[in-house]
Amino acid sequence: MLPGILGAVATAISLAVANPDVHASAWNLIWWLSPAFFIVWIMLAGVQSFRRADEYQQRVQLESLAVGFLAAMTAAIVFLLLESARIHVGAAGEWVFWTGAAAWAGALTLKSARTR
Repeated sequence: MLPGILGAVATAISLAVANPDVHASAWNLIWWLSPAFFIVWIMLAGVQSFRRADEYQQRVQLESLAVGFLAAMTAAIVFLLLESARIHVGAAGEWVFWTGAAAWAGALTLKSARTR
């Protein structure tokens, strides 16, 4: 899963820094869509990891996913309330995604470390 996570972060940072014009060429469009490739990679690695896990490990993974989902939904509500107050936050969807992903990874790390 780590190569997918690093690839998603690296491409997201490169897009934020370079901000290529998506209408300029097909390569820029591919560059803008490249994080989706890494997200699919992460999803497939997660499914494979879940299938290989025993019942206890599956429970830990599901509980961690629940924590990540809760964090993402909380962030989404916060950004919706800010938008209702006419406070525009750039890349709100990205913030929601990374909040959920960080909470999921953190919960999984803490729960996994506790069982060792």
